[in-house]
Amino acid sequence: AKRWAGLVSRPDNQVRYFMLDSGAFTGWKSNHPVVLTDLIRIYSEVMALVDQSKVKVFLINLDVIPGSPGVTADAAAVEAAIKQSDINFGILSKEFGDCVIPVYHQNESEARLREVLAMSDYICASPRNDLPEWTRVKWSEEVHQKIPPGKRTHGLATTGTSMLTRVPWWSVDSAAWSFSGAMGKVDCLHDGRWVSINISKESPGRFNRGNHYDNCTQDIRDVVDARAAFHNIEVARLRDDHMARKLLNGLEIIEWLKTFEFKPVAYQPTLFDL
Repeated sequence: AKRWAGLVSRPDNQVRYFMLDSGAFTGWKSNHPVVLTDLIRIYSEVMALVDQSKVKVFLINLDVIPGSPGVTADAAAVEAAIKQSDINFGILSKEFGDCVIPVYHQNESEARLREVLAMSDYICASPRNDLPEWTRVKWSEEVHQKIPPGKRTHGLATTGTSMLTRVPWWSVDSAAWSFSGAMGKVDCLHDGRWVSINISKESPGRFNRGNHYDNCTQDIRDVVDARAAFHNIEVARLRDDHMARKLLNGLEIIEWLKTFEFKPVAYQPTLFDL
């Protein structure tokens, strides 16, 4: 985060917005919750490195996620999580002002959505990560139907193609592109479709025909070669360096967004609560 803070403050920087995540999901998943005082210190240290006259900084609240991975929280646990999330939001807002963004979670009530909307004009919406993607997309669509015009939403872990093409997020994040590169893959854009293939020299996919750059069809290799050349990244680096793969994957998402035009799909209200 400190490295990125320095990059966005360079004189040639074109980035206008900079967001810091609290790490609440990682802490929840690993059963090592983030400590609020530690987060305040880290947020303060990183923000001090950003030229805020040029870059608007947003800080995601230290939300308390109800339940545990694969387990749906009961009503009491949800209420307790909401109460602590609001306490954290109040403390962070007092410390940093209106740049703190509250979070609305799947399985919380519509009344809770209204409470979160009252806190800020920019909110996070967090679909559950332990559910099938189609249910996450459906929930996100339903939430946005209930959000009034003028409110911005940030989607947590929401860079799937269906999610991005069907839900009008103002901003999104996920670690999927980075994780893919770390695991030896590149994700390339070709004629509006995504081509994902193992390319690392160490990838187990090299032993399975069709699963690796070394044994896939020529047309797949041509796509990888063309996209690497477009970004001036050598294929040899993609094979050896996880940072080169992550860079390519991130740049390809940007290229996709340049050509993307959001078209709302027909909406059918659900019979069930959010």
